[in-house]
Amino acid sequence: MSDCVSKTVLVRQALTALGDNVPHQELAVFIEQRHGVKIDVKVIPILRASVRELEYLEKAREAAKLVVEKARAEQPTGGKGRRRVAGRGQLDPVTPQGPSPA
Repeated sequence: MSDCVSKTVLVRQALTALGDNVPHQELAVFIEQRHGVKIDVKVIPILRASVRELEYLEKAREAAKLVVEKARAEQPTGGKGRRRVAGRGQLDPVTPQGPSPA
């Protein structure tokens, strides 16, 4: 096994192979037999939580990527987009609406 493979990656691979409901001890034994890396059973819940967090972040990243791609596809195709013009988009000064002085 390469030294650069993290224990989190090993737990993720083991969970993929064995399923999410495998007991901590069985997961540790599987990783030791397959990769030769001994992981303390007390650390397995932390590594599982890290795997869940990584999966959540990957899904969120993918969803954000889709939103950006959709927004880009909906933009007009002329140039870099609309440019702001100085003074535009600001409200006109408010004039009184009451009766005019006579």
